[in-house]
Amino acid sequence: MILWAALGAVVAAFGVSSLATPVVRRLAVKFNMIDVPMRHKAHARAVPLLGGVAVFAGFLLPTLLALAA
Repeated sequence: MILWAALGAVVAAFGVSSLATPVVRRLAVKFNMIDVPMRHKAHARAVPLLGGVAVFAGFLLPTLLALAA
């Protein structure tokens, strides 16, 4: 039973992260929270800086659901 709960938490985390990533990306561009490339940076185009928010949401929401259950 614990294995199924863990698998469900992993699937929920993946789902939340996958759904939150494009939303957070649009918000980062809208609020100009992007890392602009310069000479000393490795990327060639602007990169949104809020990606960690989607990853954190993918961790937090399934964790809170598991604690509530």
